Amino acid sequence: MGYQEQNNPSAEIKRIYTGFPAFWKENAWFRGIGIWLLALLLALLMPVDDTFSRRIPAEAFSGEEGVILYPGDYVLTILYDSKTPLEVQAWDAKYVHPDNTQGIEVFSRTLPAAEDGMEEIFFTVESLTTELCLYSQGLLNEEQVSSRVTVASVGRIYRDKEFFVATVFLLGLFLLLYTRKRSFSREEKLSHLLLLGSVFLASWILTSDYLPEAHDLMIHFSRVEGLANGLKAGYFPVRIYPDLMNDYGYAFPIFYPDFFLYIPAVLRVFGVSTFLGYKVLIFLIHLVTAYSGWFAYSRLTKSRRWGLIAAILYTLAPYRLMDTYVRSALGESLAMAFLPLWLYSVHELLRGDYKKWIWSVLSFTCLLRSHLLTTELAVLFTVVLAVFSVNKLLDGKRLLTILLAGVCTLGLNTGFLVPFMDHLGYDYNVFLEAAGTLSGSTLQGPRLFAFNVSDIMSARLYYFDSKQNFSWILGLGLVAGCLCLVAAGILHGKEKLPGYRKARKSMLLGVFFVYLSTKFFPWDLVFQVEWLRNITSILQFPWRLLAFAMLFLPVAAAYGFEQLFQEHKLRQFFLVLALGFSALCAIVYLDAYYGQAKPSIFKNSAPFLDHKQVDDLYLIGNVGRGSYYRRDNIVEPEDENLPIEISNYKNSPLAVEFDYQSETDQKLNIPFVYDKHYEAVLDNGEQLITYVGGSGRLGVYLKAGSGHVSVAYTDPRLYQLADAWQAGVAILLITGSVWRWYRKREKPGQIQHVPKEV
Repeated sequence: MGYQEQNNPSAEIKRIYTGFPAFWKENAWFRGIGIWLLALLLALLMPVDDTFSRRIPAEAFSGEEGVILYPGDYVLTILYDSKTPLEVQAWDAKYVHPDNTQGIEVFSRTLPAAEDGMEEIFFTVESLTTELCLYSQGLLNEEQVSSRVTVASVGRIYRDKEFFVATVFLLGLFLLLYTRKRSFSREEKLSHLLLLGSVFLASWILTSDYLPEAHDLMIHFSRVEGLANGLKAGYFPVRIYPDLMNDYGYAFPIFYPDFFLYIPAVLRVFGVSTFLGYKVLIFLIHLVTAYSGWFAYSRLTKSRRWGLIAAILYTLAPYRLMDTYVRSALGESLAMAFLPLWLYSVHELLRGDYKKWIWSVLSFTCLLRSHLLTTELAVLFTVVLAVFSVNKLLDGKRLLTILLAGVCTLGLNTGFLVPFMDHLGYDYNVFLEAAGTLSGSTLQGPRLFAFNVSDIMSARLYYFDSKQNFSWILGLGLVAGCLCLVAAGILHGKEKLPGYRKARKSMLLGVFFVYLSTKFFPWDLVFQVEWLRNITSILQFPWRLLAFAMLFLPVAAAYGFEQLFQEHKLRQFFLVLALGFSALCAIVYLDAYYGQAKPSIFKNSAPFLDHKQVDDLYLIGNVGRGSYYRRDNIVEPEDENLPIEISNYKNSPLAVEFDYQSETDQKLNIPFVYDKHYEAVLDNGEQLITYVGGSGRLGVYLKAGSGHVSVAYTDPRLYQLADAWQAGVAILLITGSVWRWYRKREKPGQIQHVPKEV
């Protein structure tokens, strides 16, 4: 370098400018930090609306319906046109006074007569259970008064932006550290790119500012809210959601697994909106589905390439997407994420390497904590597979291992199973439903194989006209792949295709489950045989068997796509075409639903605490949820003619206390849905007798006299022991698995179980 170049600033800048791309390309660590910081900056600059705002219709001012609000500061804005003054009143319908009365005025305002008038009324919500009820005779008269009323938060009430920033920070840090220790081959990068692409494709509906209407969507939002508020109230694990059923409490967790709902619930505790928390859970379901499918299918087929294609097809399967979005069957969607892992684990346990029994414990635990009905079906099919594998079961070590896996699975789930079994002896509505024939819930065969694009775009095919009529398709990608499998066997010969037998078995099993879900299977004959009826009654709806059809058909379709053409370049082109076609079918499916369904939930307009969003399956005594709609949260004597004086009344989540004075014995109805583990005690420690009171409420026998009564839900000692046992089993299994993995890593020359081709 000459003297002039050394002292020429422009030459130095040019040298740095031209050298920077090379430095960026060669220094992966520097490049990773740069991308991480850029992502953090984008997350910080992301426009996120964390406020609350809801339009209030004029009919709401009758005082009949209230607006549930989170704690915080709010402003009620009224735009009106009236020739006379208007009286506006608001009260908190949930506030309970010490004298056992309910309701308190929040504000009262007189709006002056005005044209194009505007009034802002500021108020504060302190209680979690506030229900703002409004009344205005003037605003109800729409013929004489025109108005537009909104209630909005003053400032932010959610912390969604902090969640995005924290997620980008932690995920970026993990990827930086992980990729620094391990380098990925081109094939591995492509595999992850395809899997993540299928996940994001299945999740694109979640990018909108609302969620479309779905069958059980509101119920699951209520579950997340109930679980979060149970955690806030100090209960763990949460057995009863304290604020559901009009604050009378609802025992969802006793009967319906909610283990994975702790993800959005914990986020809600930290201020993240339920709207975003639910989306995060759905995204994680898609992510787990893709990667558990790749893991399981690759090991079942002994081919990463075959397993990868099958996992993508399974992730984009129309029935799975319908379950997630149209039906919003959260439990079944969660269970389908773990079905491939169940299939792999059962294969290893019954016919393969039984030393990998830990996978069966993990898969059955995940199924049980997702959806009881799918778990029961999985257990039933496992028994059937065991019958066909009886020659393998003659090995004593395998039998002992199966027994060990069963014991560990039960031990790992005692925290759920013990309370569930403890409540089976009571006449909850879910146990009183009459069992009908299964044939009434079967599917029409032709609709399953719809190829017409107009049928795919039809709202009736993907959505619903009534909650009793559903329609599904298998998906053009899976059907085309199975046809390719048949064609490959004819063109190339079964003997020349080493994996053809396995793929054909998968196709036959998938077709068999499709057959079971249709009207062509004689379900009426099955119903006439008592022992068969008892076994199949757990199915509830035959179309649920499509979940297992979706489990097997991707294996067959993936092999058909891969083996139809033998020439290398032509095969690669056809695989790209086939996967693109399957992705297009998923896009068309989701677009049909998204375009036809009505907007249901917006983040900035909906706290999800309405008691109407809960079913009544877990109420006792054949009582409907309507019994709790407008019921006060106070203590009520069953006999109104027997006088009793209540004072110092306090109502908190799943607990009340009060002083009483009565000249006669009393039967009191406490404002809780009955559960046998509510305890009622006097201040002297005397235990009071509880019973099922009016409308399925908690009843308490009270003797004449006076005293202080405390009523609260308390986990019995048996439940506490079950939780402790469950935690102990989990610690032992995790410790043992980590130790075994560590020792396996230390062995040199370890042979990989799955070939690394893609």
